[in-house]
Amino acid sequence: MQKKLRIIILSILCCLAGKSLADGETLQNYVLVTDASTLAEGDKLIIVNSSGTRVAMAVQDKNNFKTENVTVSNGTIVLDPSDNQNAKIQVLTLEGVTDAWYFKTSDGKYLYAASSKENYLKTEDDKDNNAKAKITITNNNATIMFQGTNTRNLLRYNSSSDLFSCYYSDQQAVQLYRQETGESPELSFSTTTATYTFGDGAFTEPTLTKAEGAPAAVFSSSNAEVASVDAATGEVTINKAGEVTIKAVTPKTDDYRSGSASYKLTISKGETVLSYAETNYNVNVNEAFATPVLSNVRGVEVSYGSSDATVAEVDASTGAVTILSKRGTTTITASFAGNDQYTSAEASYDITVSDPIITTAMTAEEVTVFYESFNTNNGTGGNEGSWSGNIASSSIKFDNTGWGNSSGNGANKCIKFGSSKKKGSATTPSITVNEGQTYTLTFKAAPWDKESALVNLTVTGGTVSGLSTDVMTAEQWNNYSCTITATAPTMRIKFESSQKRMFLDEVRLKGRTLTDVVANTVSGALYGTLYLGNYSVKVPEGAEAYTMTLNGEGMLARSKTYSVGDVVPAGTAVVVHGAAGVYNFQLTDDEGEGDDNNLLRGSDKAETTTGPDGESEGYRFYMLSLDREKTEGSVGFYFNKGCPNGEAFTNGAHKAYLALEEGMVGGAKESFLFSELVDADMESTEEEPVEPEVTGIDHTELMPASDAPRYNLAGQHVGKGYKGIYIIRGRKVKE
Repeated sequence: MQKKLRIIILSILCCLAGKSLADGETLQNYVLVTDASTLAEGDKLIIVNSSGTRVAMAVQDKNNFKTENVTVSNGTIVLDPSDNQNAKIQVLTLEGVTDAWYFKTSDGKYLYAASSKENYLKTEDDKDNNAKAKITITNNNATIMFQGTNTRNLLRYNSSSDLFSCYYSDQQAVQLYRQETGESPELSFSTTTATYTFGDGAFTEPTLTKAEGAPAAVFSSSNAEVASVDAATGEVTINKAGEVTIKAVTPKTDDYRSGSASYKLTISKGETVLSYAETNYNVNVNEAFATPVLSNVRGVEVSYGSSDATVAEVDASTGAVTILSKRGTTTITASFAGNDQYTSAEASYDITVSDPIITTAMTAEEVTVFYESFNTNNGTGGNEGSWSGNIASSSIKFDNTGWGNSSGNGANKCIKFGSSKKKGSATTPSITVNEGQTYTLTFKAAPWDKESALVNLTVTGGTVSGLSTDVMTAEQWNNYSCTITATAPTMRIKFESSQKRMFLDEVRLKGRTLTDVVANTVSGALYGTLYLGNYSVKVPEGAEAYTMTLNGEGMLARSKTYSVGDVVPAGTAVVVHGAAGVYNFQLTDDEGEGDDNNLLRGSDKAETTTGPDGESEGYRFYMLSLDREKTEGSVGFYFNKGCPNGEAFTNGAHKAYLALEEGMVGGAKESFLFSELVDADMESTEEEPVEPEVTGIDHTELMPASDAPRYNLAGQHVGKGYKGIYIIRGRKVKE
């Protein structure tokens, strides 16, 4: 009904204009083609200049097509077949498929690009490649490019000559109008733009509307890698960030013209959120560290880095942290560089590595004494797989100051030294070691190009053994390990190739070095504890160590003192005293002299405190600490926090604690202050009391042993005539 009504209205308009339709004829509507994907074989087309004023004539004028006037109204051209002027317009029939179209003229010939030298647009009887055309439409303008060998193949309108012809480029664009006999499908999206974020679910907004009865639309995406669309429902699935055009097309039917509508979809990146629950950690040197859990909601792949790899190393892939022997603060950062789905992000936490507070943290296992990663070098060669050519030319950089090098250059997170004309070398800074100790050196080396080369080491202050004498395998890293025995307090290691050039990376020296003995100053005196179950050590200069017992009055007392050079036997727990500083306790094979009266115990690993019989029941346990308020001068042995009656607690590795049988002192004594510390062998005289050497520590006189008070195992005071087991001056006696 609508179609008939429209024809009637158009007929009336023609009559008003002085025109009439011949019997059996109808007005022909040509509608602007805005979407090349709607073109189909059999379409009737006319070619119009982009200004909408000139249309190609039906008759070819020698080498080109002349034009006729045309009137465009609301994207539509109405032609009257009975109008002689309109009859001159060239109506083309489209043949072929997408990217291989042919324009058939009204006299049965085919348009083609006719020359590479002249701007010719002609017709021919057969369909060859010069007649095959590719059609794209942008902003309503059609690009018609003939695909043959003739290079003047772009169909354009020449306003100065008033011709449609073929050119290399330039000239006025053209448009295609298609004869439509049905109703408009009235396709329209609710909006022409839409914005979503990666991570949003599938959606169907904007929504498509069409005329009632119009055929179903087929949906498509201009880039399915960004967003794909269900062809039948129009549901969009986001695949990554970017821009894409979602299009809906309806086919031509007997009742409806073909139609299309589209909207521009912008997909922004999803936000990456990385975080740690805590951002500050305090640990002791060489201490095991439980890696914090990274909150990574998006599950992106992150990389980890340490701002100071000499304080703490971090595995770049897993984030596992290794605390080293150097004091300082490093920032561990988890980073995501971003991709086409999520934004970049990072999260970090700080680790402050220091000496322990009050108690010591000792180890006789191999620890890293020196490490050089070379990771600050950002040149080429080595770690990216190239071993020769124009590489390794950047300035050389080191993690540690004091390196010496000859003809050295930075490569890719490694270094190269030497040149084609000059032999090179690299020498470490001076490394502090224990004379007589054996250390393990590991490093990676590679030859220049395919040179047959050996690695040579020269150590000042040490002797090398176990270094491989094999020729390095070319074009790859070779892993080396050897031992170095220190012959002086410091050493330097020089790396060379038997040839002139060599790559070097990952230099690490490890050894059984005992460090990190004592911590904070308390009233001018410094205290720590030490226990090594399997190693005897010598007391270094500036320090002393002593065992602990109880005197006859139940007071804490020094039992045996180990001075400078004395050997603390393996398995002997001691308190360490010295001025503020760090001390090296050198390992020794000497056995040393133990102390049977020592009430201190220890463990080589973190474990529950026990008495000499291996049991915790029946004992009270004390740890070296300050009072709860951290009062200056309050250092001593205290019940562990959370153990109000001296119950067992977890003792740290290589730390000592005080273990007393219940009843050795009256009541549940909570602490023994070092300000009340005495020597077990001091006896009272009429002379002035002996002053202690430790600043800020008071000593008290002791009565003769025969007059010392006695206590039963319940802690009750008993007389000299008591029979059974009693405690006097911290020792158990049976009468």
